[in-house]
Amino acid sequence: MGIEKHLRRFARVWLLCALMAFVFGCERPDPEEEIDAAIASISTGEFEDAALRLNYVIRLQPDNVRARGVRGDLALMLGDYASATSDYEYLRGLGASTGSFALNLAEALTGQGRNMEAIEALSIVSDEDRNVRYWVLQAEALLASERLAEADRAISKAIQIGGDQSRAWAAKARVAFESGEAAAAFQALQKAIEIAPNDALVRLASAEIYARIDQLDNAVAELSRAADIYKDSKLATRETLSLLALVQIHVARNDLAEAEAIAARLAQLAPGVHLTSYYQGLIRFRRAQYDEAAALVQPLVSAAPAEVHYRSLLGAIQLARGNLGQAEQQFLRVLAISPRDPAASKLLAETRLRQQRPDAALDALLAVQDAAVTDPQIGLLSGVATVLAGDAEQGLLYLEQAAGLDPTNELLKLQLVRAYFATGRGDEASSLLAETFDDVEAETEADLLRLYAASRQQDEEVSAAIAEKLLADHPDTSRVLTAVAIHFQLNGDADRARVLFERAAVSESGSSTARLFLAAFLVQEGRQDDAEQLLGEVIAEQPDNAQASVGLAQLLVSRGATADAEMILRAASDSAKSVSPQLALVKLLLREGDLDAAKRELDGVEILAPNNSEVIWLNGVIALAEGRIAEAIPLLERADELLPDQLGVALALARARLANGEIDEAREVLLRTLEIAPQSYPVRLALGDVELRGGNSDAALSVANGLKVEFPSQAGGYVLEGRAFVESRQYDAAIVSLGRAFDLQRSWPILAMKIQALRLAGRDAEAADANKSWQSENPGHVPAGLMQSVMLQYAGQYREALDAYLEVLANAPENLVALNNAAWVAHEVGSPEALTLAERAYAVGPENPAVLDTLGWILLADGQDELALEKLTKASELAPQAPEIRYHFAAALVANDRPDRARTILEALLADSRDFEEREDAEKLLGSI
Repeated sequence: MGIEKHLRRFARVWLLCALMAFVFGCERPDPEEEIDAAIASISTGEFEDAALRLNYVIRLQPDNVRARGVRGDLALMLGDYASATSDYEYLRGLGASTGSFALNLAEALTGQGRNMEAIEALSIVSDEDRNVRYWVLQAEALLASERLAEADRAISKAIQIGGDQSRAWAAKARVAFESGEAAAAFQALQKAIEIAPNDALVRLASAEIYARIDQLDNAVAELSRAADIYKDSKLATRETLSLLALVQIHVARNDLAEAEAIAARLAQLAPGVHLTSYYQGLIRFRRAQYDEAAALVQPLVSAAPAEVHYRSLLGAIQLARGNLGQAEQQFLRVLAISPRDPAASKLLAETRLRQQRPDAALDALLAVQDAAVTDPQIGLLSGVATVLAGDAEQGLLYLEQAAGLDPTNELLKLQLVRAYFATGRGDEASSLLAETFDDVEAETEADLLRLYAASRQQDEEVSAAIAEKLLADHPDTSRVLTAVAIHFQLNGDADRARVLFERAAVSESGSSTARLFLAAFLVQEGRQDDAEQLLGEVIAEQPDNAQASVGLAQLLVSRGATADAEMILRAASDSAKSVSPQLALVKLLLREGDLDAAKRELDGVEILAPNNSEVIWLNGVIALAEGRIAEAIPLLERADELLPDQLGVALALARARLANGEIDEAREVLLRTLEIAPQSYPVRLALGDVELRGGNSDAALSVANGLKVEFPSQAGGYVLEGRAFVESRQYDAAIVSLGRAFDLQRSWPILAMKIQALRLAGRDAEAADANKSWQSENPGHVPAGLMQSVMLQYAGQYREALDAYLEVLANAPENLVALNNAAWVAHEVGSPEALTLAERAYAVGPENPAVLDTLGWILLADGQDELALEKLTKASELAPQAPEIRYHFAAALVANDRPDRARTILEALLADSRDFEEREDAEKLLGSI
C-alpha cells in the first residue's frame, strides 16, 4: 500500500474540463452519447479520452449516476483508488442503489488500506448477490486486517461457488503463507496461475511471496511479467507499481545495472512520481555519485517533509559527503516522526561517532537498544561508542555479542581486537588476530594491529619482524609505510621514521597522515616555510582536511600572520568534516581579543557538537572573560574532568577560582598541574598571580625570580615582579621591573602597568610622557587615549580631559568608559554636551550602574527630577554599596519630596563610609532635611 499511496496523483489523468469547448466546438454533445463514447474508449485503452468525456458530463451534470459510476470504474481500473472511492461515495450520497457499486467501493477502500470500511461496504450486499468476487474481496480485506481464519473461510466459499477463481486461489496462497504453510501457499499459487496465467494481480501475489522467502530471481520474473501485462493493457499506473517493486528488489540485491534500467523505464513512464526520483537517487547513492543523488532527493524532502524514507536517504547522502551536521539534522527529523526507526538511529549514531561524540551516539541508539540482541550492527555501533566514551569493559560486551551474531564480519573482529587491547586483554586480542582474514584489506589491518600489540607488549623482536614483513609485503602502500614509520618513531628510530614518512608522502592519495607527520619533522628541524608549503599542498588537494588546516593556521599564527590563519580556518570550517577548524578559529579569535566573534563561532560549533569537551572548555573561557564566574566554574570543572592533562583547561579553571576569591582552590589546581608539567611557563606565571592575589608578595617574588632565571627572554617574570613590588608599595623598584618587561615585550598592558606605577610613585610627568610617547607611535590607540583622559581628569584639568575624551570618541564612538566619563566632566564644567553624552552612554550600557548614576545626576541638575529618580533607583539596586551612587539616590529622593527615605539612606551611608569624595556634600544634604 505504501507504493500505491505515492501514485494517487499520477493516476489522475483527467484533463481540464474547460478544454471541452475547444475540442467539441460550440455545440454541446449529448451526455449519454458522451458516456457511451467514453465506455468505447475504455475498451480500446484510450483512457485519457474517456476521462475527458466523463469529466465533461459530470461538469454539466454533477449528479449523473451513470457518468459517476463509469468514471469510478475507470479510476479503479487504473489503480487510482482514492478517485474511485470519491465517485462511489458520491453515488452513495445520491441514494443510488449500493448493490451496483458496493464491490467496486470495497476494492477501492482495500486498495487504500481502509480495510474496516471495505468490510462495512460489503456488508450491504444481499445474500443473492454474494458471488465469487464478493468473497474474494471480503477475504482480501480480512487478510489485510490480519484476520486469517475469517479470510480463509471467505476464500473457501468463493472456491465452492466456482467460476473464475484465480484471485481466490491467489488470496488462499497469501493466507497460507501468513499462516506459516509455505508448501500450501505455493500449491495455491500454482493453481491460480494455471487458471489465469495472464492475470497480473496473481503474478504480483506470487512475486510478494517469493520476495518474502528471498527467492529474488523468481520474484523478479513475476514482477517483470506483471509489468508487461499491465503495459500491454495500457494500465500505466499499475505498470508503474510493478516496476517500482521490481527496482526495489534489484536495489536490495545491489544489482545496480538492472535497477538503473528499470529506473530509466520508470522515468519515462512516470516522471512525476516521487518514488521514481527516490530510486534514481538511491541508485546514484549506491554508485557513490553523491552530488547527483542529493540533487534528486532534496526536492523530494522539500515536497514531502514527513516522508521518512526520503529524509533517511538524504541524511545518508550527506553523511557520505562528509556533511555531518546536515546529516544529523535529517536523521533527527526522521526520528521526530518515527522515534524507533532503526535505520535512522544507526545512521545518526554513525554520524555522531564520526563527529567524535560517542555519548551522543549512544543516545541515538537508546530507542533501538533492545534490538541489539538480533542486529549485530547495533551491537557494533554501541560497542565502539561505549569504548570511545571511556567504558571499555561495557563496550567489549556489546562487541562480543555482535560478533556472536555475525561471526564472519571481519570489520567487527577488528573492532573487537581494539576493545581487547583497550581493556588490557592482549592475549585474547593476539589470539583473535592469529585467525586468518580472508579479505586482503582486513589481513593488512590485522597485521597492523599485531604490530601495535607487539609494540605495546614491548616485544622488540616480534614487533621488528612484523614491521619488516609489512614493509616487504607493502613496499609502496602509503598507509602501511606511515604506520610502520610511527612504530619506528615511537621506538626512538627517528631517522628511519623520517625516511618512511617521505616514502609514504610520495604515494599518498586520499589521505594525508604521512605528510602531516613529515610537516611535524620539518617544524622540528626549523624548516617552517617548507612545512607551510607541504600543508598548503595537502589543503589544495583536500580542502576538507581539518588537521592540515589547523596545523597550517598554527604555523601562520606563530609568525604573526593571524589574518591569513583566520582565513584558512574559516575556509576549513565551511568544508571540513570535523569541528576542529571552528574550535581553532574560536581560540584564535579569543587570542585576538574578539570576544563577540568568538562567541558567534562557538554557538555554531555547539549546535554540531554540544557535548564536545573543547566546546565545554571554551564556553567556560568565554563566561570567565565576560565576568560570568558562577557559570564559568562548573563548565571549566567539567572540562577539567574530560581533559585532565590539558594546561589551558587547568589555567582557565585556576583563573575562574581566583576571580571567585577561591585562592586556595586556584593554588591547588595549579600545583596539581605543575606535577604534570613542572617547567610550564604559563602555569608558573599563573601560580605567581595566585600568590600575589592571596597577599603573598614574597611567594610571588620567589616565582618571579625563578621565571627571570629560567626564561630570561620572556617578560612575564619581570611583570610579576613589578606587580609584587607595587603590592608591597615599592613603587620605584616596580618601575624598574616593568620597564625591563616593556623592553622585552613592547605591549600596551605592560606599559599601562608601568604608567600606573609612575603615578603611584608621584612621578606624574614621567607617566604622561610615557603615555604620549606610546600615542605618537600608535596614533588613535583607544586605551592610551583613555589613559591620557583619566590622568587629566584626576589632575582636575576637566576642560583638557573633556577634549581628550572626545578625541577617543572620534575613534571609538561607542566606548562606554569614554562616553560616561566625558558626560561627567562635561557636567562638571557646565558644558551643554553633558546630557547628550550621558544619554549616548545609556544607549550603549543601559544596565551599567555607573552610567545610570551619571545620567541620573545630570538629569537631576537639569530639573528632570522624576526621570532622575528612576535612573538613580536602578543604579542603587545594581550597585547598593557604591557610596557616590547612594548619595546621588538620596539627593533625588529629596528632590522628589521623599525626605524620610533619603534620611535613612544618608545616615546609613555616613555610618558605613568614612571616606568618599562627596562625603561633605552628603553631610550637608542630611543636615538640610
